[in-house]
Amino acid sequence: MIDARSYFQNQAQRITAAIGSQRDFGDTGLRALDSEWQRLTAGYRFGAGAGQRMQRGLIRASDADMNVAVVELLDALAPSIRGAIESVWLPYFESIREAWPVKTGRSKELLSVNVSIKGESVVAEIGSGAPYTFFIPWSAKKQWVRPNTPGRKFTRSKSGNEVEGKKQIFFYLEGPREDGFKPGRKVWTDLVRNRFDRVKIDFVEAIGANLAREL
Repeated sequence: MIDARSYFQNQAQRITAAIGSQRDFGDTGLRALDSEWQRLTAGYRFGAGAGQRMQRGLIRASDADMNVAVVELLDALAPSIRGAIESVWLPYFESIREAWPVKTGRSKELLSVNVSIKGESVVAEIGSGAPYTFFIPWSAKKQWVRPNTPGRKFTRSKSGNEVEGKKQIFFYLEGPREDGFKPGRKVWTDLVRNRFDRVKIDFVEAIGANLAREL
């Protein structure tokens, strides 16, 4: 069970640290990020306006007050739903962050989750401020080997060594991942899209179980 109030407060601090003050973000910065989203998602099925939705979600998540206000309202009117958010939705989102691959760390730090009330429904939304989020693939496990190893591949260091200023070459073999994810598949598809429907069912079942305990 994750306490929703403290979780949203910690999330806001994390995202604010990653993007800077929301006031510094500004409309110009948002338009630039929206354009980058549109360019990267053109021709894909994410739909028009994906960038705007992601950026608005990111800004909302950077201010804990809105998510906390929803939690407090649910605490007063529908504690069974608040409990399901804490036992299902937030652990699900945290499991995404824990499994997320890290290279620079930017896309992981810009992952966000928001809860809102729309009409008679409580909506939980997951997003990211990094425009390349949808396209990050799982990488293969690398085993470093000698240069004469059959089938080996190579990579170069990002910077030169201290003595000669030349980039170093490292040789490796690719192998299966220990976590079972297939190299080349998209991380967002495996961690978010493919699990979302199952989590919605778990959420509804958690609400039912909470209601039964309240009776």
